[in-house]
Amino acid sequence: MQSKHEVSPSHTLYDSTPAGAQGKKKFAHFRRLFSSLHKKHHGRHGSEPIHKQQEGRADGSVQKRLREPPTSSTVIIRRPSTASSTSTASDENAPVISDRPTGYILETYGLPVRTIGQGTGGYVKLHQACDGRYYAVKTFTFPDAQDRTRTTTAVNVRQWKHLLDEASFSLSLRHAHVIRTYQFVREEDGTVYSIMEYCERDLFTAVQEGGLGDEERERLFYELTTGVAYLHDKAHVAHRDMKLDNLCVDEDGALKIIDFGCSSTFDPLRPTQTRGVCGSDPYIAPEVFSSHAYDPRKVDVWAMGIIYLAMVSGHFPWEVAKPSDANYSLYLRFHGKVIDHWLPKKSPANAAIKRMLSIDPEERPTIDEVLQDPWLKSLDTRFAATPDVEAVKDAMATSGIYGTTNMGYASTSTVSSGLSISSGY
Repeated sequence: MQSKHEVSPSHTLYDSTPAGAQGKKKFAHFRRLFSSLHKKHHGRHGSEPIHKQQEGRADGSVQKRLREPPTSSTVIIRRPSTASSTSTASDENAPVISDRPTGYILETYGLPVRTIGQGTGGYVKLHQACDGRYYAVKTFTFPDAQDRTRTTTAVNVRQWKHLLDEASFSLSLRHAHVIRTYQFVREEDGTVYSIMEYCERDLFTAVQEGGLGDEERERLFYELTTGVAYLHDKAHVAHRDMKLDNLCVDEDGALKIIDFGCSSTFDPLRPTQTRGVCGSDPYIAPEVFSSHAYDPRKVDVWAMGIIYLAMVSGHFPWEVAKPSDANYSLYLRFHGKVIDHWLPKKSPANAAIKRMLSIDPEERPTIDEVLQDPWLKSLDTRFAATPDVEAVKDAMATSGIYGTTNMGYASTSTVSSGLSISSGY
């Protein structure tokens, strides 16, 4: 297990040591070296790096302690200031993306080992630093900057706005069951990266391999509810893409919520202001497909209900929550009887999951109401950390020495209702 204490890496090529002409000469040599490596392994504007996939996993004997990466010395991008902003996750004027020389990522976090996730907005690679520590580094892709057409320019503007929002609250999140984001960096060639904790195991793979026992499943779901409660109640962030792929397990077995690419902030006094389809089909709540505004918190709760059913059975109850889906059409007609098929009535979780999968979002509980369910209260009795432990974690988070090694990514999977979940990384 990695160290619980994070400090800045003891030396990088941007440190002021060694002194004198010899130090400057050595600095220039390594600057040229890493610039050359960067061009070899990274194309411009988010193109896929050329690298050889590592066979198998990294040597488990390597001590994978994480340290707090260095903070930015030159900030060039700030979150847009808007009078109507409702985000409480961070100060709207706080710097979020830092300017670094080309080659900084390779120098600080090492060469890429393998790709661990990929999507339309970018890809994530596992990097191993010179001291053996592991980091998940996401490279964001944008349309070609040389293309000045109206369409491409509009896409760039939207992507940048979304990226700034994601960076703003991702950097501020501090919870035992929410992944830690260390830095957002833009190098001189315009490539943008985010640097995060890494862990090898995601919940999708665990369910696919049938490796979850009853006790572990209940504990992981309880940890998910506490992480979501933090996001909704403290950070005022809705994830909006909650799924097995976006839940990871660290080497201590603790669950971590990852990937805030679809997330949004909300006004707790007026939460029903969100529009647009976001997420992965089997997990998306039915109201998302309508043209009306919806409460993103209730969307997360719905997805959690689907996650629990998948953890129990290894199946999704339907492919998409639309009347055109045969299984969901049955659910519209018979409601609870369909849930009973996947989760026996005698299960303590049965009543809570039925409420979480209420078709009418007005009848669906908030995360705080979920935690008041007798089943969740029993899980709290069994798995809640002691107040002293939680106080220590909070103190570590605030002081910047928070950290367990975690972070995993999996590509979006293709599944069929009633079939075993397939397709992992």
